[in-house]
Amino acid sequence: MQYRGIRYIIRARIDRDEWYVAIYPDGVELPGRVVVGRRSKAELEAHHMMDNWLHRHPRKDLINE
Repeated sequence: MQYRGIRYIIRARIDRDEWYVAIYPDGVELPGRVVVGRRSKAELEAHHMMDNWLHRHPRKDLINE
C-alpha cells in the first residue's frame, strides 16, 4: 500500500488484534512497530510513522494523496 508516496505494510501477527507495521521510504525498510488493537489503529500508526519521516526528510517531488 502507499500513503503520500511511501510504501508501507501491515501484517497480522499470531495473537488476535496484533499488527506489525513497517514503512519503506525510498525503498528501505525502517524498523517496524507492533500495534495492538483494530486494524484501523495500525493504519493510523503507519500514517503517523510516514508523516514523522516526511517531516524529518522533506521531499520536493512528493505527491500528496
